[in-house]
Amino acid sequence: MEKYKSENTTMGGFNEEPISQHTICFDKEDGTRGMEVNLTEILNDWVDQYNKKQENEERRGKKEIADKKWREKIRIQNEKETQVQNKLKPFLTQCIKDTLEKLGLELTKRHIRNVIRNCKIEMGRGSVEYEPIGKLFTEEQWNEFKEECNKIYRIDNPLNPRGYYDVSPHNPSTYNNKFTFTMKELIKTDIGYWRGTK
Repeated sequence: MEKYKSENTTMGGFNEEPISQHTICFDKEDGTRGMEVNLTEILNDWVDQYNKKQENEERRGKKEIADKKWREKIRIQNEKETQVQNKLKPFLTQCIKDTLEKLGLELTKRHIRNVIRNCKIEMGRGSVEYEPIGKLFTEEQWNEFKEECNKIYRIDNPLNPRGYYDVSPHNPSTYNNKFTFTMKELIKTDIGYWRGTK
């Protein structure tokens, strides 16, 4: 941004003279000589206003750029978070299928529900959560899944950076709740989904 000051200013024309050598005279209404103002004073006010306007425009431009970068960062984070969220359902689906195969059971709605219900935990007062670790898959398999997800997205918290499915020290049941939502969805899913026809 260019800034100006009246000391650098000269009168245009054939003879470039400093404006400090020129004044403007204002006559009174009765025609007598009135106020005389040096051009430097007038120009100083104009220069101050111009510089402030330039500074405001520069600040506004920087803010707009910063806001745009911030919105783009949030958009990318949201996309990555959604990508990680969407990985849990197919992971659990495959684990349920693998469990049925190990048990020698057919892929039927009843068998699927029984396997899912085996992961149910009664929390009291009618509240239910699901804990599939150790039942549908091992701790090692779960850690591998989390590591894969963490390469895509991590929660951007300076005080507690962690993966989306990592246990929060402030809320240890966080990932159980994520299991619960998806397991409840899977127990209601049509058999066509399980057989790959939907």
